[in-house]
Amino acid sequence: MTDKNITSVKIELLKSNISQTQLAARLNLSLSQVNMVVNGRRKTKWIQNAIASELGMQSEALFPSLEEKRPSTRTASRKNERQRVNEMK
Repeated sequence: MTDKNITSVKIELLKSNISQTQLAARLNLSLSQVNMVVNGRRKTKWIQNAIASELGMQSEALFPSLEEKRPSTRTASRKNERQRVNEMK
């Protein structure tokens, strides 16, 4: 998530006159969970969807990174391990 995306989430919260604390209470989440998603340190899809819904927006508009599909680190490391094993044969 880029700085521009983080800023747009914060701007939408300001426009809606909703604090992160209020948002967390509405979603029955902790403030730290909401804060980490808003600041791009966590990309929990269902929380992103819930935040977008509370703000009356589409998730993809508020969090464009939802559209990006990246392999998990675990998947990528397994793939690298398999390649190394195959090269050794």
